[in-house]
Amino acid sequence: MGWSLVGSSWSRNDKNRPMPPVVSPLPIEKCSLDPLTGSTVLDSKQWTNPNWKFDENGVMPRGKGNNSTHKAYGDAQIHLEFRFELSDNPDWKGQLYGNSGIFLMSGYEMQVVNSYQNPTFADGTCGSIYGQHPPLVNSSRKPGEWQAYDILMKAPVFLEDGKVNEPLRVTAFHNGILIHDDVWVYGEVGGPYKKHGKRPLMIQDHKGTGVSFRNIWIVEDTHYEQSLSKFRNLYPKSSISSI
Repeated sequence: MGWSLVGSSWSRNDKNRPMPPVVSPLPIEKCSLDPLTGSTVLDSKQWTNPNWKFDENGVMPRGKGNNSTHKAYGDAQIHLEFRFELSDNPDWKGQLYGNSGIFLMSGYEMQVVNSYQNPTFADGTCGSIYGQHPPLVNSSRKPGEWQAYDILMKAPVFLEDGKVNEPLRVTAFHNGILIHDDVWVYGEVGGPYKKHGKRPLMIQDHKGTGVSFRNIWIVEDTHYEQSLSKFRNLYPKSSISSI
């Protein structure tokens, strides 16, 4: 089933791993956040791949080839919104329904895939740290509706010899619901850590039905520990009800 995850009893993409419980997301009106003071809006000028084009409404459909920012980032707070195109083709299901991914520092993937009544493996669910951490809950909306990620991340710290002193740390919301609470990431997608500094944010091209992005912004050099408590309260505390 793939390499065993350090600190976990599960293997990568283990189909026996329990699926996250399904909960109700917050309305998109509450999750479509304006850029914070000091943030950089990642508009058409910020990306390197000309195959990904923004339309007149500021929407960027997934294009051919991965798309990276010109600038490299480390510790950061990130907001973005995404939408899956509707499909009634029975062949486009599981990992082929709207697949993309947000690659933090170009190497650590937060999965983007339709997980509304579309079963897949737990660590490939929308909002998962792909191949490692399933989201705490599945707070997906239907295809055709806009969804939102809010991510606070602390870059990994390496020793001079390349060994990991502190892994990447992530706290994140999907549609206003907390899905990762200060998780430690085990390595890059499908492999171990490799020593690096700041690297670009990347959005993945992947086979599957269409997915689009909008309202992407980043606050760079965010102090993770000092920001964590406030970030955890980004959305109002409300009871999480199962769908």
